[in-house]
Amino acid sequence: MKKFFLLIPMMIMAISMSADARSITIPDGCEVVRCTCYLPTGNLTADGTVPYEGICASNREHLGQVAVVYDLDLRIVGFYECRDMGSHEELQNGTRIDIFRETEQGVKEWQQTVGDYVIVQWVEGNG
Repeated sequence: MKKFFLLIPMMIMAISMSADARSITIPDGCEVVRCTCYLPTGNLTADGTVPYEGICASNREHLGQVAVVYDLDLRIVGFYECRDMGSHEELQNGTRIDIFRETEQGVKEWQQTVGDYVIVQWVEGNG
């Protein structure tokens, strides 16, 4: 019986060490979404502007809003005006955003520093 009681704490410790120990609490009004980047194509955005650093693409519901983007450690990454939409299903259903980057190096830097998932808070962007 003693061996059994010693085994349980060791199993719990092994499971907790093997699982991703980072658990995050998402603030009210925020959501975790997949985040990708897109490069210049020569096309205008959905609202008719030339793409520039500081914009993102999402679904129609968020056009004109600003995405306050945080990394998964809740450090602010930046503010991105939603001026574009995409045809990808994840963009259309709001489970992903695309951040515009001017260069492939900018995309690589994003991937290395921010990663594939972010926390987003949508706010009205007028003003």
